[in-house]
Amino acid sequence: MSKAFKNKIKLNGFISIKDFGAKMDGITDDTLAINSAANAARLYGGALTFPESATPSIVSASLNFSGLQVIAHGRNKIHIQATSSQFDVITTTGNTTIKGLYVHGGWDGSTPNQVGDILSIKATSPDYPYAVFLENCVFQYAKRRGILWERGGYSGARNVKVNACGLHGIELIGNSGADACTTVQIGGFSVFSDCPFGYGVKLTECINVTFDSVISEFTKGIQITGSGNRSVRLISFYQENTSGGKFLDWAGSSGIGIEVRGCFGGGHTIDYNSLWLNQYFSGNSNLTEPAIPNDSIRQWFADGGEQTTSSAGNFTAAFITLPPGTFVLSGYVQTINASGATITQLGARFGNVSDPGITNSTNTVVFGSDMQTYNPGTSADLRCNVFDVINNTTGAIQTYYLRTYIGRTAGTVAYRGVIKAIKVN
Repeated sequence: MSKAFKNKIKLNGFISIKDFGAKMDGITDDTLAINSAANAARLYGGALTFPESATPSIVSASLNFSGLQVIAHGRNKIHIQATSSQFDVITTTGNTTIKGLYVHGGWDGSTPNQVGDILSIKATSPDYPYAVFLENCVFQYAKRRGILWERGGYSGARNVKVNACGLHGIELIGNSGADACTTVQIGGFSVFSDCPFGYGVKLTECINVTFDSVISEFTKGIQITGSGNRSVRLISFYQENTSGGKFLDWAGSSGIGIEVRGCFGGGHTIDYNSLWLNQYFSGNSNLTEPAIPNDSIRQWFADGGEQTTSSAGNFTAAFITLPPGTFVLSGYVQTINASGATITQLGARFGNVSDPGITNSTNTVVFGSDMQTYNPGTSADLRCNVFDVINNTTGAIQTYYLRTYIGRTAGTVAYRGVIKAIKVN
């Protein structure tokens, strides 16, 4: 690079992709030219620019925009057109700002879940792809996802339109609550639509993530997975024409703190998820919200339903799945309509599903401090209450079982188990 060209960069503060031979004629492969311009911008500190053009730059491999400021002119014209080959069109490991860029990902519009995101934001562990900011961009026809945000954070997007994707519009992924995708704000009338095979928004292990003033149509809705989610906010989120009928799909996730406020749901629903603490729903329209039980942020309930046995032994009467924390468990086993059978023993305790400890080697019920029994040797319906305190320190969801021992003579015994859990810490 000549000294005069270096001085030009220093004077103007930008590098055009055309300075390195990009044709932007819709025919020539400009991959090498764009990456060369990007390398020069990183080396000499100028912004990488895409001039306005009636035709796009064709690219056949990934463009590395790590550590760059990228500015594109003429937003209504496509700047980058990917070939049909499957690759991530733009990659960054962080410290990237992209403004006004219009990218066509090369998807055929019908083949689902191919390889290749339009913008892939991720870094090799232990590094994180922090400080990525998008503004006034269009990402269209992604072979897989419009935007993948992996483990990163302290970033945001404003007025970004993502539509026509082979999987999800945008996906934020962390590995765990301790290795999360954190502090990302998406807003300013951003759009994530036309994803017939996936979700407009998919979140996994996310902390302090906000979608504010966002539109999503013709997708599966919003999905949250993982057990370490914290402080997720959906504010003024407009969603309709959602397949499956769910505004929000919990997908077995758990977490602390979710807010759905001022959203339009297109007639869809949010089911109640007892694994989440601090659920808040307010001011939403055309959206069926969950009926949250009283004190739902501290209380869980499980009912095993009616079961029957024609033999004596140990059985699971009910089970409950709880997030990390300390809980007071209370429950009972109730016999229902003994049908002439004489109940010789009835006991209950909280334990593992394979726990044989309710009886000893001679099949006699052994009662501990967490087990009680009432009136053995009767044909009347009986109820056995049980209490316990458990401390789930695993950092993950755990399942706890209400086990019962029923001793009986001939006949059939119907029984039912119920558990209530109250979080105390």
